[in-house]
Amino acid sequence: MLRVVSPLSDREEQVFSRAMDCAFAVHRELGPGYREKIYDVAYCLELDAKGITFEREKKVDVRYKQWVIPGQRVDLVLEGLVLVEIKAASKLLKLTVACLGGRRLLNRAIAFTMRLQFEHEPGM
Repeated sequence: MLRVVSPLSDREEQVFSRAMDCAFAVHRELGPGYREKIYDVAYCLELDAKGITFEREKKVDVRYKQWVIPGQRVDLVLEGLVLVEIKAASKLLKLTVACLGGRRLLNRAIAFTMRLQFEHEPGM
């Protein structure tokens, strides 16, 4: 069996895996066709039921060279480690598939999740 080495720490991998399990549970239960807000609330209920702590509508400063640009918000931050953006679409275009990294990722994701690196600064 081929195993891909993850660039994530064991803790990040655990949170990511549990987050994806919650996303799959929501997708299996609700299926397609609902508004984004319905999936958002259902996902948060699932996270809460699994004991995963999260922050909603988290403000994040964006660094651009030596400047800090405020105003970015992310849907969810799980355990202070994983950033989640909830997206609901009735149809995915081929361009979307290409941008998200191909069909393999689409088969696994109801939420686009990525690693979030925090710097301990005020306002973050």
